[in-house]
Amino acid sequence: MLRGGEYSDMRCAIIGGGYSGAAVALALLKNLPSGHAITMFEPSREIGRGIAYATGPDHHLLNVAAHTVSITPDDQGGFCAWAVSRFPDSARYREADGAYFFPRSWFGTYVQECLANAIASNPDVTFKHEIAVASSVRHERGHLIVSSSIGEHEFDKVVFAIGNGPPSPIRLLEPCENPIVEQSAWKYNTNGIPKTARIVIVGIGLTMADVIADLEGCGHQGSITCISRNGRRPHVSVGIRAEFTPAEEFPPIVTARELVQAVRRWTDDAVAQGGHWISGVDHVIRNTPTLWRSLPPIERSRLRRHALAMGDSSLQDASSGASSDRGIDRLRTIHAFEGDSSRR
Repeated sequence: MLRGGEYSDMRCAIIGGGYSGAAVALALLKNLPSGHAITMFEPSREIGRGIAYATGPDHHLLNVAAHTVSITPDDQGGFCAWAVSRFPDSARYREADGAYFFPRSWFGTYVQECLANAIASNPDVTFKHEIAVASSVRHERGHLIVSSSIGEHEFDKVVFAIGNGPPSPIRLLEPCENPIVEQSAWKYNTNGIPKTARIVIVGIGLTMADVIADLEGCGHQGSITCISRNGRRPHVSVGIRAEFTPAEEFPPIVTARELVQAVRRWTDDAVAQGGHWISGVDHVIRNTPTLWRSLPPIERSRLRRHALAMGDSSLQDASSGASSDRGIDRLRTIHAFEGDSSRR
């Protein structure tokens, strides 16, 4: 968040209207006193979806159990109960252990409805959606000036909720039409891919799972090779798992190395207690604010450089298994899936 001055009637801008932007808006609407104003810059007419929860095929499922998904800490279980009552076919997404893995677009709809209800319930806090792209922010005489495709706007505070940018294109040695190279997993057309084509997917995260689900839905029969930069493969997510609490209090953690060692110890302890290793990760997630604040700035930078790449791939793959393992397992059954863990 960028801050200008302090004002009794604050004007706050949120740049980005996906899930993060909608969650920020929801929190502000619930907590700001009357007279404040919120302006969201989002070029899409829909707020709360972004790429992650966009409308799309129902085989694009959540990568975590629905009862663990919420917008705010006091909303635990709210989405799952809403989906079960809202959609007649919700039972088809129930796993053997009782956990639900619903289509991701359902959560996008839930976020939209929660935000709409909050706007209606807080008429004294103005909310405005500018269907525009914000291009820059600058300080000027104690204020923040947001430049957008519809002009310039003055605010007291600005929140960036822009999500992740697209990956850099893979460099091609020479232009080619066959084989076909698709640079974006979000813009390709499965109908243009022959059913028996041999396919290579660079990456093994949740996007890979979505692509395989799309291909399976189109009846693809050719081989699929997934290239993993770090040598990992997707794990199966556990829907219902026991909550893990370490036997000891948090040790003093002041370095990135100590934090990584603690995470490894907690995942091992979770397994030793008869649970699942991901329960140890859940414990870390619940205490992330405390753990992060305990690190000096230089250690936070070190953690970003050396640990986040491994952490993102490990946790993403672990959770993506739930939404994709049905498709991946069926493809393995007909010998159409091959995981290539070569390092590049």
